[in-house]
Amino acid sequence: MSAVLDDIIAGLKRQEEKSKDELYSMYSSLFFAICLRYLRDRQDAEDMLHDSFIKIFEKVNSYTGEGSFEGWMKRVLVNNCLNHLKDKKKVLNIENELWVEKDEHTVEVEVDDNEQIDSSLLFNLIKELPAGYRTVFNLFIFDGFDHRAIAEKLSISEGTSRSQLLKARRYLQVKLKEIQKNEQKKYKY
Repeated sequence: MSAVLDDIIAGLKRQEEKSKDELYSMYSSLFFAICLRYLRDRQDAEDMLHDSFIKIFEKVNSYTGEGSFEGWMKRVLVNNCLNHLKDKKKVLNIENELWVEKDEHTVEVEVDDNEQIDSSLLFNLIKELPAGYRTVFNLFIFDGFDHRAIAEKLSISEGTSRSQLLKARRYLQVKLKEIQKNEQKKYKY
């Protein structure tokens, strides 16, 4: 950990406003992006960011120094977002969410590996995913949880977690393939 972050943590434990401001300005952009990955609504994401920082400030004394402080904060943030989704009942019916493929014979759709994907485009596609797909996708891909941990967090089976991830990937592949085709059509005479 850096000396600056060590000083901020010490200040947080003393409830210093300056340390709270410094931590917020260091991490608010990154954490807001994480909130937006889980929550489609910008206002909900802003609320979760605010609530998460309050929780971090209140619980900073429970950080033991094991593992990175950033990782600890991210766990607080992600758990806060998941609780918000559960409260809004957006994840409760995760096992019943269906996504119908356009062509039932298409199982895998590959996007050209050499194709560069604009991160904002991918981010917007992820936001379009149904809540269950998006939640499992974020937990697995971005936050590094395995299917067992995801199942425990969301009160679903490991098989459901695997299925939701597979469906999310297929959905994204199809959408990217559609965008690729549309781009190719633009350049044909």
